[in-house]
Amino acid sequence: MLSFALTGPMAAVISDDLRYRIGRSFEAFPELGDHSVTEGLTSMRGVDGLAVPDETLILLNTNWYWVPFFTIGNEFMHLLQQSGLGAVTPIRQRV
Repeated sequence: MLSFALTGPMAAVISDDLRYRIGRSFEAFPELGDHSVTEGLTSMRGVDGLAVPDETLILLNTNWYWVPFFTIGNEFMHLLQQSGLGAVTPIRQRV
């Protein structure tokens, strides 16, 4: 079963809309399997989101008016790549 948790700072500022967006995006990634993903905040300038694969953590910048599905999905995808869970591997092209 898919599950996600919020860090303390994220729980303090999350809106119903963002909670919905995270939930809907999370459902689109069944490859995450039984992993629990934690959502937190980043306030780095010029950064919409970050993924920390070792901790199965995504950080979102909520300083904008809203966080798009694209940003949330992009960070989930980073968790699935080789540096994270390794569920998605690049296709090697023949030369």
